[in-house]
This record gives sequence, C-alpha cells and structure tokens, in this order.
Amino acid sequence: MSNKINVTGDKNVIVTDSNVILNHQPDIFNKITELRTEIRKFVSSPEEQRSSYEIIDVIERELKSESPKTSVLGALIESLPSVGSIASIGSFLLAAISS
Repeated sequence: MSNKINVTGDKNVIVTDSNVILNHQPDIFNKITELRTEIRKFVSSPEEQRSSYEIIDVIERELKSESPKTSVLGALIESLPSVGSIASIGSFLLAAISS
C-alpha cells in the first residue's frame, strides 16, 4: 500500500490520504503564544491562570500530534476563559486545522 502525499505551498500543510497534518505552521504556534499572553493580561487569579496554561499546553500538544482532532481542540478551547481575544484565537486554530 502506497501513501499519496500532496504538499501545498503557502500554508505548509501536508495531506496524506484523507488526513491533514500541520507541519508546525508558524502562524499556529504564534497564536499559542498569543493565547498565553491573553491569559496573562486578562486572568487575575493565579489558580485560573495555571489551569489555563495547562489547557494551552494540551492544545499545543494536540496541534503537534500527527492528526489533531478538531473535536478535542474545540472542547479544550471552549474550556478557556472568554476574555480578550481568546475566542477569536481559538477560532483561528480550529479553522487552520480544518483547512
């Protein structure tokens, strides 16, 4: 059985059969940094910050996995506080892996 691989240009995405694998697209990981910044700016409780950072770590690991799951990422993003631009960053991340 051979795997067909298509590489597309500007988004740095590799498509193998029906699975989309993100090849560490810099924009995506810049958004992870932005998520951490938004938490630091808008969440005052140290406990809630710590919890949010743990969730962001899991989001980052999922994004780096061979086949990130939008359902898992969606649930993780939904569990973050709704402050600042967290929701729009989350939407960007979901859209990036769905394309």
